[in-house]
Parts: sequence; C-alpha cells; structure tokens
Amino acid sequence: MRPSFLFANSRKQSAQAAENARIISNKLVGRIEQQREDLALKVKEVKHVSGDFRSNLGREIQTTRRHVDTLLQYLNFEERSGGEMSANQDPYTARLAVDRQLKLQLKEENYLQQAHLNLQGILTSMNID
Repeated sequence: MRPSFLFANSRKQSAQAAENARIISNKLVGRIEQQREDLALKVKEVKHVSGDFRSNLGREIQTTRRHVDTLLQYLNFEERSGGEMSANQDPYTARLAVDRQLKLQLKEENYLQQAHLNLQGILTSMNID
C-alpha cells in the first residue's frame, strides 16, 4: 500500500469521525441538557411539595379517639347514675367536642390528600421523551 492512500484514508476517517461528533454534539447533547434542566426543575418542585406532607394527622386521630372515649364514658356514667351528673360530665358538650375534633381531623386528611394529588400531578408531568 502506498503511504498517500493511507493518509487519504486516515483523513477520510477523521473527517467522518468529526462529522459524527458534530452531529452528536448538535442533536443529542442539546436534548440531553434540556432534559437535565427539566429534571432539575421537577426535583425542585418535588422538594417544595415535600413540606406539604408534614402534618398533624396522627395527633388529630389520637385527640379524636380521646374525645370519643370521653363521650362514651359520660354516656355510660349517665345511664348508671340515672341522670345525676355534674355539668362537666354533660354528654352533649362531649359530643360537641367530638364534632369539632372530627372537623379538624377531616381538614388535616383533606390537606394530605391534596398534597398527594399535587405530587402525582408533578410526577405525571415529568414524562421524558
């Protein structure tokens, strides 16, 4: 083989490699960088939403349970005492406390459900082509 043929073939291969590198750089790298930026934005959104999952639901459930137990205790006491009880042991006020506590618990549950739906929306919008 002649050296000029080797040089020409080497130049042709290097030109083809340079063309391939240019195509990769222009087409693929740009798309990958855009997807990386989109992913970083979605990660920030998820981090922002993660604070929504801090809730007092466990405490609200415990408080509701205590109020319901107190109501049952007052109702049982009323049945046994024949209606003689102090104002502090009134089942009506205990029921009002249960109702108020249930409203607080439902607000907390709704807040958590909304946070979960927001997170689902963010994750579904993360479709990467």
